[in-house]
Amino acid sequence: MGRDWFLRLHRRHTRFLSRIDWFGPLTLAALAVAVPVAGAADLRVVVRDPDGGPAAGALVVADALAGERRVSATTGDDGSARIEGVPAGRYLVSARSADLSAAPIEVTLSEGETRAVEMALRFTAVRESVVVSAALGARREEESGTFVDTLSADDLRDRDEWFLLEGLRGMPGTLVHQTGSQGQQVALRFRGLPAQATAVVVDGAPLRDAAAPQSDATALLPSLALLGVDRVEIRRGGGSTIYGSNGMGGVLHIVTRSESAPDAVRFSAGLGEYGHSVASGEAGAGGPRGGVSAGFSRLAVSEGADGDDPFTNHTGVARAGFRLTDSLQVTARSLFSLATVGLNESPFPLGSAGPGITEAAPAPEAAIRGYEAGTPLESLDLGGGNLMPSVNDPDHSQETRFLSTLVALRGSAGPDLAWNLRLHDLRTRRENEDGPAGVNPFDPPSPSTLIYEGEVRSGAARVELFRGPVRMVAGGEFEAERAATTDPGFETRLRQTSSAAFVQAEGATAGGRAALRGAARAQRFSTASPELIPVEGSPWRDAAPPPEAGAVTGEAAGSFEVAPGLRLRASAGRGFRAPSLYERFGTWYSSFGYSVFGDPRLKPEYTTTMDAGFSASSEDGRHELRGAWFWSERGRIIAFGSLDLVSDPFGRFGGYENTDGGVARGVELAYRVTLPGRTRAQFQYTFTDADPPANAPDELASDWLVPRSQGGALLSGALGERLRWSADLLISSSVHAPLFDPDTFASRVFRFAGMRRLDVALAFEVAPGLRLRGLVQDALDDTAYQSGGFRPLGRVARVSLEWSR
Repeated sequence: MGRDWFLRLHRRHTRFLSRIDWFGPLTLAALAVAVPVAGAADLRVVVRDPDGGPAAGALVVADALAGERRVSATTGDDGSARIEGVPAGRYLVSARSADLSAAPIEVTLSEGETRAVEMALRFTAVRESVVVSAALGARREEESGTFVDTLSADDLRDRDEWFLLEGLRGMPGTLVHQTGSQGQQVALRFRGLPAQATAVVVDGAPLRDAAAPQSDATALLPSLALLGVDRVEIRRGGGSTIYGSNGMGGVLHIVTRSESAPDAVRFSAGLGEYGHSVASGEAGAGGPRGGVSAGFSRLAVSEGADGDDPFTNHTGVARAGFRLTDSLQVTARSLFSLATVGLNESPFPLGSAGPGITEAAPAPEAAIRGYEAGTPLESLDLGGGNLMPSVNDPDHSQETRFLSTLVALRGSAGPDLAWNLRLHDLRTRRENEDGPAGVNPFDPPSPSTLIYEGEVRSGAARVELFRGPVRMVAGGEFEAERAATTDPGFETRLRQTSSAAFVQAEGATAGGRAALRGAARAQRFSTASPELIPVEGSPWRDAAPPPEAGAVTGEAAGSFEVAPGLRLRASAGRGFRAPSLYERFGTWYSSFGYSVFGDPRLKPEYTTTMDAGFSASSEDGRHELRGAWFWSERGRIIAFGSLDLVSDPFGRFGGYENTDGGVARGVELAYRVTLPGRTRAQFQYTFTDADPPANAPDELASDWLVPRSQGGALLSGALGERLRWSADLLISSSVHAPLFDPDTFASRVFRFAGMRRLDVALAFEVAPGLRLRGLVQDALDDTAYQSGGFRPLGRVARVSLEWSR
């Protein structure tokens, strides 16, 4: 199966790439590399360490303020780096080395000049970062108005993280839910809003599964490995105006390795408990004129929480980019993943329901094993347990694949005008296999395979213009998505297109003391009539295509420096999520005929968001305190609920409908400090008050799986010159979740204890470039069922050997 899939994937990939004339651009790129650069500038950066001496091996990065352009180099023994042939323009120049960094400096390069810049590295709690998640060009994070946390690949690698989402646990306002063992479903939520309110983008292009019930990225998140990644930017608050659908609560922006990054090679391999085995390798070569990079990783887990949840994940990435001329650059990037994971039965209640909310008491391990072996519940010693956790299903598995291919052409006309053209093709495929071997009475009587295929093709054009202190971005996008379902004897084919236009303007006073930003977006959706097989009895056979729908959104943000080191921020906006194809036309076929769940009349979801806060840092940079108040109202949502079979125009007893949502509000606090011995500490706390669903018990105080309080601490440092360490602690209050009772066909609400998770990582430099790493995840062996009855994996230890240069 794997080989056949690879051949089909290769043919599809080849057909897509064959539509682009590669020969001409690559030939021009080769000529451009060979011909000396004219009309550009040279940048010489001298980096000094905290003692004033030369900082050898520091990474120097220059990000263009207009256009997605980046050049970088590494300092030599004298602490200097020279980057020749840099296109004229405005740049933010930054430098970093291990746990040291220098604040970004704005530099304007004129044609033909050689500009010299001197920077000093410091060990500080405040890591002033450059972000690109709100426009084409770069900006200082503190000037963006919204709070954006940036994590570099080095930061995550120091904590020995393998998957991206594992590094986001404990971030302010961020929830990461793992439903069971590694590789099983992961949900990413911002500020108490649901997972479908989060937009995930890679290099500015959306990553989501068009065949998923909410057309979000949830099904793809478990396989996002830390491979070929330069950094991730976590933007909390509305992001729909720039990134479109799903960006109501926040945006996770993944930025891959730039083609201009210095030459680098890294290999890693390791082993761990539960049959963990990991291996990865990546390499890249680049310079001011362009470069190439590629990487591949494999992680395998043979056991899992119940001893039979195998998980295998393969990820690959390749990127190439070249400057055809001083002002024209072409980039191509491909990212793929193939993951296979064993799935479990859903948890369910035991015994009769008491009044109100039930305190969760999982059945003991002996009872779980006995039930898995086929012993009837009435013959088991449940030991006072009132719920059966997710038990093993030996013949239930899911294979998830995705392939993202991006081609971008970037150009500029002088330092004040930049443009970008982008084509993106995303293919997703999920195969769910199930059979009769499980203990669930609803398991199929014979092995069956259910296939979900999705495709999102998009094109975008953007123009960015500087006029004095004002920056404007305008652009348009087109997107065509397709979803298909294949089940024995039943197939669906669904299609939808959309077009959008947006504009953003921002300005800042001299020195950046005050900054304002405003943006607006208009988007239209057009959905084709669905194609269902069998045609006979299809509920949509004679239905006309649904009318076009649209969404208009906007946002505004500002920041003001009250005093040196103290800045106030505020933002407000309206985000949206387009109805998914399944929500519009969700249909199922069985021996009883067709069952309808979707509604083609659905209108987009809307969420209004506001936040206000501050950031304060000491003059020496050793202390930083941030705080934010946030408020989000889900004015119109799409929810699945019970319907009146008689009055519903589609004869549904249950399905999707537009209804009013609730409000999520709260407070985020974060404190960062540097301690003696070059130790850095970060403390975070989030209080979230999210309204419960409309059908929840009256005594429920929060939305499903949203803890009212969550806090954490991340400490990292070094012991001597060769040993580095980190400790990541996450603590949360209790959560609530409904569990479906297969006997009564009703749901009961359970309260689950809070989380107590500690991850500890060590890295010892055996020789230059060779490190021995050790990681203990969940060192406290926490048994909290924070994902609503799904069995936690518990403590896992892993060791690995890494070589890099």
